[in-house]
Amino acid sequence: MGGAIGKGCVLTLVDRKSRMLYTDLRRGHGSEEGKQSIMRTVEGKSILSLTLDRGSEFAKFKEIEKGTGITIYFADPHSPWQRGTNENTNDILRFFFPKGTNFYQVTNQQLQQVTTLLNNRPRKCLNWLSPLEFISTKCCT
Repeated sequence: MGGAIGKGCVLTLVDRKSRMLYTDLRRGHGSEEGKQSIMRTVEGKSILSLTLDRGSEFAKFKEIEKGTGITIYFADPHSPWQRGTNENTNDILRFFFPKGTNFYQVTNQQLQQVTTLLNNRPRKCLNWLSPLEFISTKCCT
């Protein structure tokens, strides 16, 4: 989820099956910062693949694949529906962090509180379970 230039941004990764949201505050938009952010976010999680947009912040995707073992795919240009779950989640996050938010003033603790709130929110597509409930009862047990 992008912020204005010079205001930082948030990395959002959403699991398609469980709708579990993973976030990370990013101070810059560069490819090295993008690589470090993804590697921090996926560490210790059993993620098999990621589908990213074609932003320059993901230019080091080969290094991410090599360092994590995760296969990376890219959505076609101008095709946000190919990442629909992530785009919808970003829209929900905009309620808490409207366009123009200066993410330098947002703490990681604040971001994680919102992430936890969303991961505890029931979803119709999960038969009214939250992503956390889905993972603990249905998905991976």
